[in-house]
Amino acid sequence: MDHPIKNRRRRRALRVLAFLAVAALIVRELSRGETDPLELALFGAVAILLATELWLGYRAQGRLRDAVATGESRYRFVAEQAPVIAYLAELGEDARWHYVSPHITTLLGFTPEEWLENPGLWHRQVHPDDLPLAMSDERRAVRSGEPNATDYRIRTKRGEEIWVRDVALPIQSGKREMTQGVIYDITGLKRAEEGLRTRERMLQGIVRERTRELERSRIETLQRLAIAAELHEEGTREHTLRVGRIAASIAHGMGLSPAFVELIAQAAPLHDIGKLGVSNEILLRPGGLSDTELETMRQHTLVGARILEGSEAPVLRLAEQIALTHHERWDGKGYPRGLAGEEIPIAGRITNVADIFDTLLHERTYREAWAPREAFEEIRSGSGTRHDPAVVDAFLSLDQAALIAAAGRAASSAPVVPLR
Repeated sequence: MDHPIKNRRRRRALRVLAFLAVAALIVRELSRGETDPLELALFGAVAILLATELWLGYRAQGRLRDAVATGESRYRFVAEQAPVIAYLAELGEDARWHYVSPHITTLLGFTPEEWLENPGLWHRQVHPDDLPLAMSDERRAVRSGEPNATDYRIRTKRGEEIWVRDVALPIQSGKREMTQGVIYDITGLKRAEEGLRTRERMLQGIVRERTRELERSRIETLQRLAIAAELHEEGTREHTLRVGRIAASIAHGMGLSPAFVELIAQAAPLHDIGKLGVSNEILLRPGGLSDTELETMRQHTLVGARILEGSEAPVLRLAEQIALTHHERWDGKGYPRGLAGEEIPIAGRITNVADIFDTLLHERTYREAWAPREAFEEIRSGSGTRHDPAVVDAFLSLDQAALIAAAGRAASSAPVVPLR
């Protein structure tokens, strides 16, 4: 599509040529001596019309020049008085700048002359980390033809770093692609944003810490409830904590992650919290239990899981899993669900061994404490039936003296009796 200004110039040139052609015809007719008055009058009228149009066209052109000059003057006045850097530049990192407003001296410390004489100055002053973004935004604006705003850091002549916003619009000037826009200081805005982000991070940290405190408080409450549940059975006040220590040792021996080792150390002590729902009459009975009473005892796994369910805390989620599954057996003959093998979560399989080992080493109302040798043999003999063989192997690979110490004391020898 032709440019409007070029079209106007072309039409004006055609009118001039038409006027000259008519004048030449008139001169030729007069020089022949044989002139038709009517024809001569028509030629004269056409010549007068063309001359009038040319004169009016020149006057309109003059008014247009005056208007353009006035508009340019007003634009320059606004550009030079506004607290922004107005500019006109070619595209690219080292492109030539054609105009830059005087505010560049106030903002960056360079005179307009210094800036215009050195095409690579902008490239050198923009922060290296922000230059790729600025160039990418420029290319995107050229492709879309839409205005584009980019925030970047730039160094002043004195070496200070400030934040600016560059709002640019790609334009076509003749055959050259250029960009015109304004640059203004947003350092204060960026500092305010950073202040808000810092405050937000601080508030988030406070919320996280308060949440952790609530989690710790809840875990401590449940741990005390677990101890209360164990106190139903004579002499087992420390059983919950010992099971946590032994379970953590086994998990470490199996090469599980430090995070998991820490979690199971805190979660395993809650394995029997469901015993709060079992009466003392059943828990403390020295003799055997009836089928009904045994079924009631086994309900403590479900009760414990219900007490612990619904928490967002990783420790309590793992504790819920342990409470529900620590009486499941590797051969599928355990309770409450009869899970087998790796259907049983690893935390339940580990706590199963830790719980039975510690229980064997301590006296109960229905039996005496076992000797450590007998307790170790009982765990070994249950590998593949009651216990996960991998858990048993890890358990037996640990320092036996350390395990006995973790269990609180070395028990004396006693007859082997069935476990509850």
